[in-house]
Amino acid sequence: MRRAALVCGTAALLATTAAPGVAQAETCRQRIAIECPRVIVPLDRTGAVKGKVRLYVERLGEDARKSRALLVLAGGPGQAATPLVPALAPPLSKVLNDRDIVFFDQRGTGRSGALRCRAALRRKAEARRLAACARHLGPGRDSYASADSVADIEDVRRALGIERMVLYGTSYGTKVALEYAAAHPEHVEGLVLDSVVREGPRDPSERASITALPRVLRELCASGGCRGLGEDPWRGLGRLERRLARSPLRARHTAGSGRPIFTRVPPGSAVSLYLTSDFSPSSRAEAASLIAAANRGDLAPLTRLLSRLGMLSTYSFARDPLFVATTCADTALPWKRGSTAAQRRAAGLRAIGRASLGGLPPESLKTFGVLDVCASWPAPVRAPLAVNVPDVPALVLGGTADLRTPIEDARAVVRRLPRSRLLVLRGAGHGVLGNTLTDCPGRALLKFLRGRQTKTNCAAKPPIAPYPRVPATLAGVKPLPGVPGLAGRVAAAALETARDVRRDSWLAGRHAGGLRGGWYRNGYRQQLHNVEVVRGVRVSGTVSAAGYWLRVSGPGISGRISAQRRVRGVLGGVRIRARKR
Repeated sequence: MRRAALVCGTAALLATTAAPGVAQAETCRQRIAIECPRVIVPLDRTGAVKGKVRLYVERLGEDARKSRALLVLAGGPGQAATPLVPALAPPLSKVLNDRDIVFFDQRGTGRSGALRCRAALRRKAEARRLAACARHLGPGRDSYASADSVADIEDVRRALGIERMVLYGTSYGTKVALEYAAAHPEHVEGLVLDSVVREGPRDPSERASITALPRVLRELCASGGCRGLGEDPWRGLGRLERRLARSPLRARHTAGSGRPIFTRVPPGSAVSLYLTSDFSPSSRAEAASLIAAANRGDLAPLTRLLSRLGMLSTYSFARDPLFVATTCADTALPWKRGSTAAQRRAAGLRAIGRASLGGLPPESLKTFGVLDVCASWPAPVRAPLAVNVPDVPALVLGGTADLRTPIEDARAVVRRLPRSRLLVLRGAGHGVLGNTLTDCPGRALLKFLRGRQTKTNCAAKPPIAPYPRVPATLAGVKPLPGVPGLAGRVAAAALETARDVRRDSWLAGRHAGGLRGGWYRNGYRQQLHNVEVVRGVRVSGTVSAAGYWLRVSGPGISGRISAQRRVRGVLGGVRIRARKR
């Protein structure tokens, strides 16, 4: 941002005009800010719980402060906004001539008193961990609802001397923006809502996300993209989840030492994998392939990915207590105060069952939503209230492949905002501005901020089709072109092993297990040690973006091959010469 005044170190502006509720400014972490105050607000505005929260704010602009601003709200709940300054400040700098840009970490995030539970709590079982975390936080845990963040925004606005704002929110930030507009419409110049979370009480069954799944999977299979799977992805998802609901499947994956680990795939794993893949089209395509392989009896690829993502057990919500505190406070929970944890879980299952979400079993959906988590969390003292959004100008951005905040929710919000405009991005997932290669949404945002008309849709991007998985056995491997027989199959299996390691390395740690055996050391290049992807074919050597240099041992055959532009080597006395795919 070339026009920003780099005077944050002195913070003279605030030091001489410290308003009530504003602490002495500190040295700005982001050197493009003109001031970085701490706005001090009550922890509990009812006065029942004593304490203060020091909200960290970064204000970007030119030399003089303006009475208009663009306020940026992050997602979550739990994401801090100020770490996004380096990414968002340059494209937004074009609006600095008539307004400042304000980032602030909402209470409980980042440098605004991030909520944490003691490390000792992580050694407990999940339900006990949540209960212990709640006790550790004390009664103040009920002061992190969206309504508290709305009140914080008003305090920040007054402390900074801003009269009118455009609120720009992503995901959960859109909910806070909508609720602030409902509470203080006189200070709202407009709303920019990227991946909309509806205002008011949260649906505990996550109905919108589940009912959007069949539509998103149909888009995935457009133009015959799912022919190689051997099944319709939606039917395949239901088939696997019904098996998991009857009994969690026992599966094997490999530790970083190469030692086999036997575990169980819990209900809801496949649903959660789809619903967390909307940041990446390739992840969604991979999920379809892994689920199809699991339905054919090969659980290893699915189990490995679930292990990499930490999804083989229930998510450790105690490591993110703000998410739990805010979500449980904002959700219309289907049980009475004073009920036991077991009674709450039973009520949650009944609520999901009544929703009849796409025929998926309730046992598979309870782990995805928040009901199971909130059953172990103390009931909030305040119930969430319905919110009526006022008539304010709004630009709403939504992706058709978004499963966390489906496009159907965006359309519902637009229907209630007469001066709103919906920009639809075909094939985009969650977080439109950061989840698409086109600059169409960025241009629409700048037009909206300048009061100009925006488009209603962006160019469609074809979905990434599910790719065929590596066969589990050598009999299913096609020989390398031009190399017939066993040597061709083993060579092809070795190259697939190298490709599999390259794909897996993005999620793996320093030491990672192979798909079916062995291990590799991860880094700029991968060092393989008897990695087994196709049963019976063990591969060692080095894999990098530049090429593969492999020692191969198969059933009754061994040798070495390399692959850069061409594949060369000798396996079992057979010379290998082929083009690298």
